[in-house]
Amino acid sequence: MILADLFDPARARGAMRALRKPLYSWSLGGHVPDRLVVLPPDPWTGDAGRGRWVANRVLDHHGMQIPLDSKSFGAPVHASSAPLHGFEYLRDLRALGGDTSRRLGRVLMGEWIAANATWREGVWDFPVTGNRIAAWLMGYDFFCASGDDEFLHAFYASLIRQIRHLDRVDPSKIHGLDALSVVRALIFAGLGLDGGKDRLDHAMGWLDHWIMHELDGEGMHVSRSPHQAVQAAKQLIDIRGSLVRAGYAAPTALQAAIDRIIHAIRFFRMPDGKLACFHGTQEDDATALDNLVRVSGVKIRKPLSRLEHAGFESLVRERTCVIADCGMPPVHPHDKGHHASPLAFEMSVGRDRMIVSCGAHPLDSTWADHLRATAAHSGVTVDDRNAFEICADGHLGRVSNHIAARRDLAGAGLMVTLSHDGYAPLNGLVHTRRMTLSSDGRVLEGDDWLVADAPLARQASFAIRFHLHPRVQASLIQNGEEALIRLPSGTGWRFSKKAGNLSLEPSIYVGSGTTPRKSQQLVITGVTEGSSQIGWSFNEES
Repeated sequence: MILADLFDPARARGAMRALRKPLYSWSLGGHVPDRLVVLPPDPWTGDAGRGRWVANRVLDHHGMQIPLDSKSFGAPVHASSAPLHGFEYLRDLRALGGDTSRRLGRVLMGEWIAANATWREGVWDFPVTGNRIAAWLMGYDFFCASGDDEFLHAFYASLIRQIRHLDRVDPSKIHGLDALSVVRALIFAGLGLDGGKDRLDHAMGWLDHWIMHELDGEGMHVSRSPHQAVQAAKQLIDIRGSLVRAGYAAPTALQAAIDRIIHAIRFFRMPDGKLACFHGTQEDDATALDNLVRVSGVKIRKPLSRLEHAGFESLVRERTCVIADCGMPPVHPHDKGHHASPLAFEMSVGRDRMIVSCGAHPLDSTWADHLRATAAHSGVTVDDRNAFEICADGHLGRVSNHIAARRDLAGAGLMVTLSHDGYAPLNGLVHTRRMTLSSDGRVLEGDDWLVADAPLARQASFAIRFHLHPRVQASLIQNGEEALIRLPSGTGWRFSKKAGNLSLEPSIYVGSGTTPRKSQQLVITGVTEGSSQIGWSFNEES
C-alpha cells in the first residue's frame, strides 16, 4: 500500500475520513526550502481590466463575481469557485502593475495559505493544486521576491507541502488537462528546487506518455475539443519555456507536439480569427489566439484542409469557410462533455458567421448539457432523439459504430460525403450528408439521406437544423419554400430545399460569455419510412 492510499482522506470513508485528514496533512511536512534556483517564465499577457476587479478584491470569472477574501478562501468549494483557488488571476493583477498590486498579490496568497494549511477537498484537488503552483511560480518575481521573511517562510512552507501532495498522484487515475496541469507543476518544481532531479525525471517521463496518448499525429487533443487543444498548447509552451530557462534543450517530442497542436488549432480558426464552436468550445479571442501562435514560435504552413484522425473536414473557397464534424467520439474518460453532433457543420462568409452551433456554457452545467444535444447543432435529429446518448454522469452511452468521410473535387469546387450510424440501434437509419462548395464559394449545396436496410416498422420524423448566428437576419419567402438571409456585412444569401417542410424558429447562441443570445434557425422537417433524400442549398445573391 502506497502512502497516498494509507493517508489520503479523499480515499477514506466514514470515521476514517476524519482521522486520515490530519494524518495526511502531517505526512506532507518536512524540510522547507528557502529559495528557488530557476523560475519559469510567464509568456502570457494578463488583462488589466480584470486586474482592476482583482484590485477591488473581486474575481470576475465569465461575468460571475467571486469575492477575493479570507472568508471565500476558507469556504466550501464548488465547481465554479475552482478558479478562486487556481490563482491564474495573479497574471491580471500583474498586468495592472504597481506596488499596490504587488502587495495585494502577497496578501491574497497569505490569506489563502492561512485558510488552507491542511488538506481540504476541492482546494487541494490535483489539477487545482497544479494550476496554483504554476501561477505562484510564474508570478514569483513580481509578487514574492520583495516579500518579507515572514511571508517568504509561509510561502515556501505551503509550496513544498503542495508539491509533495502532487508527488503522490497516480498517473493512471488522472487524464486530459488535469494530468497536464500536474505534470507542468512537477516540472516547474523539479527545475526550481534544489535536489529536484528525480521529480523532474518522473514528470518528464509522464509528459512523454501524455503526448503519446493524448495528442494524435495531426496534433489534435483526444477530447476533439478545440478549447482543450488551446489550453494544452499553452501548458506545453509553459513547460518548454521553463526547460529552456533552466538550460535544457526542449525535447524533440515536446517541440514536435507544440508544432502539431498549433497547426490543429489553426484548422479551427474561422475567417474572423476566432474558433469554431465544437465540443465545449466558445469563439475565444482572436488577439489571444494570435498571441498563442506568436509565443509558440511555430510558422504556420499551408493550413490543413482536414483533421483525418480526429474527424473534421473543411471546405474553403474564396471567402467561404465550412467546417464539418465527422469523427468518432473519444473513448472513456475523454468523452465527458463531448457533444452529440455527428455531421454538424459551421459556415462563415468572410468575417461573418452564418451557420453555427448553439455553442457552449463555461459555468452552468444544466446549460452545458442542453447545448450538447444534437438539436443544438446544425445537423439532423430523428424522432427528437440525440444521435449519441448523453448519460447523467456526463459521459456518452450509445454512439456510432462507424463514421465515414470522403473528400473529392467537384470541378474547381470541393465536396465531402459523410455518414454515421448513430441512429441505427434505435430504428436502423443511417444518416449520410454530402456538401459541395462551388469554386467561387458562393454556392453550398447539400443532400441528407436517411436510409435503412429494411422498411421501418413505423415512420420516423426528422429535423434538419441550420442555426443562424445572432447577427444574421432571416425571413421566409416563396410561401415558405425558401428563405432570405442577410449577413451583418449586408451580403444576402438565399436558402432553398427540395423536400420536407421549411420553418423559421427561435434558437439561442452561447458562442461567447455566459448569457444566451436570441437567434434563429432554419428547420426542414418531414417523415421517412426508411429511404429519404432531402436536398438543400445556400446561394449568395448577386
